Amino acid sequence: TEQLLRQEKEQLDQLILEKEAIQQREINSIAEQKGELEARLSEQKITLDTLQEEKSTLLEENDLLQKQLDAAREPDSDQLEEVAMLKQRIAFLQEEQDRLATEQDTNHYRIETNGDEAQKQNHSEKPLDPSQIEDLRRKCSELEELVSTKEDELKAAKEHSNQLTKIEQELLATKEQKQQSDERADQLTVEMTDLKNEINTLLQARQQFEHEVNDFKGKIADLEAALADNEAEKRKLVGKVQTLEGEIEESSKFRDQLEQEVQETKSALESLGQELNENNEKLERFEKQNDEYKQELSEKTETVDELRQKLEEIKKSAERRVQDTKAELSAQEDAREALEEQVTSMVSQLEQSAQRVSSLENQISELKLEMETAELNRSAAERLREDVEQELNEVKESLEEAKVDCREKEMEIEDLKRECQRLQQETADAKLDLQNERERWEQSKAAVGEVEVAKQTLAEELVQLRDYYDGQLKTEKERYNELQQAKDQLEGKVQEYETTLQAEQDRSEELTTEVKILGQAKLELEESIRELEAKIHELSQSHEEALRTEQEKSAKLTATLEELAQIKLDLEESNRERENLTQKLETVQDRTEKLTSTVQELEQDKQKLEESVREREASVKAEKDRCNELQVRIDELEQTNLSLEVQVNALRENHESNLSTEKRELEQQLRSVLEKHKSLQEEHANLVEANQQLDQEKVQLSAELINQRSALVIVEKKLEAVKQQLDDKYLELDDMKRKYSSKVTEVEAIKSEKDQIATEMSQKLNEFESYRKELTHLSQTQVPSMQSTIQQLEQKLQVSAEKLSRKTSEFHYLEELCAREKATNERLAHQLEEAKL
Repeated sequence: TEQLLRQEKEQLDQLILEKEAIQQREINSIAEQKGELEARLSEQKITLDTLQEEKSTLLEENDLLQKQLDAAREPDSDQLEEVAMLKQRIAFLQEEQDRLATEQDTNHYRIETNGDEAQKQNHSEKPLDPSQIEDLRRKCSELEELVSTKEDELKAAKEHSNQLTKIEQELLATKEQKQQSDERADQLTVEMTDLKNEINTLLQARQQFEHEVNDFKGKIADLEAALADNEAEKRKLVGKVQTLEGEIEESSKFRDQLEQEVQETKSALESLGQELNENNEKLERFEKQNDEYKQELSEKTETVDELRQKLEEIKKSAERRVQDTKAELSAQEDAREALEEQVTSMVSQLEQSAQRVSSLENQISELKLEMETAELNRSAAERLREDVEQELNEVKESLEEAKVDCREKEMEIEDLKRECQRLQQETADAKLDLQNERERWEQSKAAVGEVEVAKQTLAEELVQLRDYYDGQLKTEKERYNELQQAKDQLEGKVQEYETTLQAEQDRSEELTTEVKILGQAKLELEESIRELEAKIHELSQSHEEALRTEQEKSAKLTATLEELAQIKLDLEESNRERENLTQKLETVQDRTEKLTSTVQELEQDKQKLEESVREREASVKAEKDRCNELQVRIDELEQTNLSLEVQVNALRENHESNLSTEKRELEQQLRSVLEKHKSLQEEHANLVEANQQLDQEKVQLSAELINQRSALVIVEKKLEAVKQQLDDKYLELDDMKRKYSSKVTEVEAIKSEKDQIATEMSQKLNEFESYRKELTHLSQTQVPSMQSTIQQLEQKLQVSAEKLSRKTSEFHYLEELCAREKATNERLAHQLEEAKL
């Protein structure tokens, strides 16, 4: 019980510490969430500003592009005429070029073929003059110059047409840019609406968290007050623990004293074992005497048979004599005198027989004294049996009280377990509530599109949460009051336990010592009991057979006694039998003296056994020894009864006529002895049954003790395993805390990188705006000559866009890492909660 109380106190301390840690974690998580929300709000505001600036720039670009498109869609008439004239001139110049080329060819041909006589003969025309030839040559040179000029003009016209195609392509590109800018503007409007909704939801969540923070602050104040009360109670419990430790030291001293007493009792048990060996030797002697008595009984039965035969012969002779006397009464008057003389002689014989009867009465009185001593011994045995039964009843009552106390303790332990389960359920409910709140927060994040409906639902949920938290506060206050009441009850129970602990410890120690001793002596007792039961069974069978034979003999003797009432035995035979009886009486007196000595020894054993009654095993052994001794005494009394019955039957055979009244008294005494013998047998059977019941109860108690010890061992093993698991979990917690601290540092580094990225993005946006302004200026001033600059700017924009995409990918990757870390932290928290449970 002390260990259980200590464990309960430790559990309560652990629960208080766990609640404090959980509350601190909740406060830290709420602060972190608040910081995250504020950071997100600032980031969202920054993104909103940047998006607004982008929107304004895009709108300006859109206006410029719209103007350019309008200008491109409505070309000037001069430009159209110039394009048509240029096309016509290009065609005309190409025709002239072809014509001049043909003329040039012909002129060259004519110049080459001018001096050839053969050609002159074959040619129909006249040959040309040198002046004509020079003119042709001039024309050719002029034509060549014209051709070169025309070619230059064609090239210029082609370049101009190429420029016009490029302008058209630029116009198409500007149209595409305008479409893209329109799409981007639409996307930006959608993003703006989303961001506004998110900002509204975040503001609402911030308000909710502020309310929750205020509620949690109130809870923290209540819990701090409760912690102060718990600390005061803890101090009280520490004082009680110190007092209990002092009591434990006193109980350890008391245990040392009990161990000394146990050692003394062990030495007393050893002496009792020696006495038991001596008693076994005495039992063997009694068994030898019993065998001798059985032999004497067999001899006496033979003498009884002989006497019966003699009686039958005497009866027959008496009948003959009666018949002869009846026939000769009338004729034999002379024989009367002889008969009177015989009568006088018979009177003298009767006087002698009266003397013998007086001597027999003295013997019977001595036998009555012996019977009274036997009854006293029986009464002493019954008293011993009653004392033993009282002790056994006391032991049973103490065991029942111990069982009741154990049951009450088990009930109290179950109540404490239920309270612990209730507290665990409360913590689990609080955790579930927190999880539900987190899920609701996530659902509020997911429900961005339904802002107006979400506002109403959130307002209703806020009201419900306030009511719920108010109810929770009330329930927690009520539970705290219940816990205080339970603590007061526990303190009262602890005081009651303190009073009962010492008695229970003494009882438990006595029971453990008794169980150990009983367990050691159980086997020896069972073997000795089996041997004694076999001997008792054999003796009971022999005794029943002897009783049956004696009953048959008594029936026959009653028949013979009725016949012997008319017959008188000879004085000589009676004298001889008297001498034999005197010898037998002497032997009986010797035996009675021996019995008195044994009774004195048994009384000494009784005193010794009364001293060793405190130890239950020794008392059980003594009870069994006493039962065996009583059985021996019963057997001896039966043997003495048998001898007395034989003696009485012999006396009845010798003096039935004078001892009819004594015969009745002896028969009554015999009946009473038989009844007492039966009652003693019944008592012996009851004692055997009681011993069996005691053995069964001891076996049950030992089994219960073994089960309780095994259950305690199992519980201790489980507690050790749970402690090891808790130690492992605490080690894992320390590792996880270290990892969490490292992760926190990483997250802070990531946040710093994120801030740097945001600053870089803002710088890039500023650069983009400057580039955009430059582009607009250049587009307004120098549209055809800014292609190279546009390409450079486009390259720079692509590079910046790639950098932004990389940064955004890195940012998304960091967010995924943060989400994973949050998931791992939640999983670890869940594992910790499971480990605590």
